[in-house]
Amino acid sequence: MTSRALLSVMVLGAAAQAHPLDEGTTRVTLRDGHLDVHVEWDVFRLLGRAPTEGAVLPEAELQVAYEELRRRLTSETVLEVDGQVAPLVLRGFIEPIALRTLAVTLSAQGLEHGALVRGDLESTGTWPSPKAVTVRSPMGAGPVVASFVQPQTQLVAAGGGVTFEVLQPRPRVARAEASLLVGGRVALGLAVVGWREARRRT
Repeated sequence: MTSRALLSVMVLGAAAQAHPLDEGTTRVTLRDGHLDVHVEWDVFRLLGRAPTEGAVLPEAELQVAYEELRRRLTSETVLEVDGQVAPLVLRGFIEPIALRTLAVTLSAQGLEHGALVRGDLESTGTWPSPKAVTVRSPMGAGPVVASFVQPQTQLVAAGGGVTFEVLQPRPRVARAEASLLVGGRVALGLAVVGWREARRRT
């Protein structure tokens, strides 16, 4: 896989100030032209309900809350490839009974937030050589730590080996160096213009 995708992360919510492990996560994976989004979020924060509420909700209301979670997970997680929206479908998520158990457990411990629940989404399209991938998380998910993964796979014969190219960070140009570079180019351009003007006069 030779394509290199640039991940542009736009997190809709408050700026993250806490330790990353205290926040939810969003991971985008590009593998053989297919894009997956794996999230781990505080679902009660996303619902705007405390676990104590979820622990005592009647079955019918719990089912409504559960369907609302699935809807928001799918519709408010936005994936774009080269500026084009990539539709997502939900492939894996917590079951209603497990959501109830989680609410009861957190409520018994006196916790309002912190337990992260995993959701697996998959793009329905194929993207053989994308240039940029953008992921947006729901406002209700709060601050999230986002990452981009592009695995490289290769069949290796028994006893054989394989070498993978390691992506290198782009070199950063200091402001002073950048200013000198721009200034030098401007001076060179003026010198060329002056030289051409002198030749025309002679």
